[in-house]
Amino acid sequence: MEHSNFDELFNKYKDMVYSIAIRYTHNREDALEISQEVFINIYKGLPKFRGECKISTWIYRIAVNQALIFNRSMPPYENMLNLDQTEVQPHFSELSNAINNLNQNDRRRLVGMALERLGGDTSTILTLFYVDEQPITEIAKILNQTAANVKVKLYRGRLQLNKLLSTMLSKEEIKSLI
Repeated sequence: MEHSNFDELFNKYKDMVYSIAIRYTHNREDALEISQEVFINIYKGLPKFRGECKISTWIYRIAVNQALIFNRSMPPYENMLNLDQTEVQPHFSELSNAINNLNQNDRRRLVGMALERLGGDTSTILTLFYVDEQPITEIAKILNQTAANVKVKLYRGRLQLNKLLSTMLSKEEIKSLI
């Protein structure tokens, strides 16, 4: 591969890769480390890239996978939220009203905290779909899963996110945001 071609890829996708990394780590140094690893993997893997998907999808997949690998190597959070698994299923309308009473920055932080607590595939799929606005077919390629599997996990993830946000709001954790 020519050096100038890699430079073009780097300049075109560096912001996307960094934003993925920062979303998963919430730490500048860790995000920079992940970004560096991603571009090393891109450089090494580019000769083997077969063009079965868009180059942006391939790079996105590498970035998400590298961020997930990094997160698995970190110690898990210690009981950030004690969820009572027997709680009554919350109603979406009640949750919507509670969230609408928050300003936009507080909403972002609350949803970000909830996604972080969900973790794993659930958080990744919800983030790719709602934050990054990736279509289900692209998410399936990025995560190397079937579109049907992504749809099921997206549905279940919405329910889990709803329950978690309801719990967070009912336990008045929102006061720490304001």
